[in-house]
Amino acid sequence: MIHGGDIYGRNIKYDFSVNVNPLGMPDFLGNVFLDKGEFRGFMESYPDYQYRAEREALAAYLESSAASGSEECSITPDMIVPGNGASELITAVINALNPKKVFIPAPSFYGYERAAAGRNICFYVMNEERGFLPGEDFIGSIPSEAELIIISNPNNPTGRLYRGSTLLKLFEYGRKKGIRILLDECFIELTDRKSMVYLAEKYPNVIFLRAFTKCFAIPGARIGYLVTKDDELRDRIRTVLPEWNVSGTASHIIRTVAEHRDEAEAYIGETLKKIKEGREFLSHSLTETGIKVYPSDTNFILFKSSDNVYERLLEKEILIRDCSNFVGLGTGFYRISVRNMKENRALVDSLGYTSDKV
Repeated sequence: MIHGGDIYGRNIKYDFSVNVNPLGMPDFLGNVFLDKGEFRGFMESYPDYQYRAEREALAAYLESSAASGSEECSITPDMIVPGNGASELITAVINALNPKKVFIPAPSFYGYERAAAGRNICFYVMNEERGFLPGEDFIGSIPSEAELIIISNPNNPTGRLYRGSTLLKLFEYGRKKGIRILLDECFIELTDRKSMVYLAEKYPNVIFLRAFTKCFAIPGARIGYLVTKDDELRDRIRTVLPEWNVSGTASHIIRTVAEHRDEAEAYIGETLKKIKEGREFLSHSLTETGIKVYPSDTNFILFKSSDNVYERLLEKEILIRDCSNFVGLGTGFYRISVRNMKENRALVDSLGYTSDKV
């Protein structure tokens, strides 16, 4: 399995392999297509290929401290590039920069390795003994010829947040050495930590990657965006992207989120409560079965088992993420998302632990 969400051609009742908001799509987005006249309006016209209204809407969304991490966030529309999901933008950044060497902490999202295929990739392996966090040797391990560093915060599949001090040291190092840094914050709204995107102006060498996919539970809409102060790099990224790379449907969703910022903030606040409750339940329950569970700061959990948990759960029509193909992990590592409590209990019960004992 390369990615989660491969439910097609299988009998799947509960999908724990994808890490989206356990509350599901918010009502203000669920109602967005009820007006047939409005729907026809944006479906029957080409989107603005410069995405001016969409970039303004994303900048407005980032004005919220819940989205940006700061009440003094100075993100302007010209700093934003929308994309057909974060995956398209990862590939676009790599194609635009054409780096000779890419440095990636591991384990990390497989999509980085896939997007950088054919280039020289150097991995910094964060091992189990360090809790899958970088050690004191992290900065010193960056090769002198590295031209791009890709790092996700929180990390996927471990669910861990990097220390803020570690990221600031990395930003400074990259600025001094002329190294670009792609910071993937696609899960940041689903943690108690705020985004670092407000630092975009201070660190033009850092490209901040965000998405609506995870936080608003809309993976089918394919909405990602990146933020960078580097004008020249933005132009290069836009050059490698196709025209109209964001659909009219996705464009409409972006504008709708910006128009409902208060509702979005309340929705994220409720989400964090549900994630904490579900994460604690799953972590405790799995630990009770003798499974090794690793700490997480977001809506998914990494664990290790000597049993073939993947196949056992698949027989019960439950899909989880087999993490054996991640650099730095291997056989026996699995990832599950935090779902609603009915689904969480179903997973626990399927592993032979009675959830009403928790």
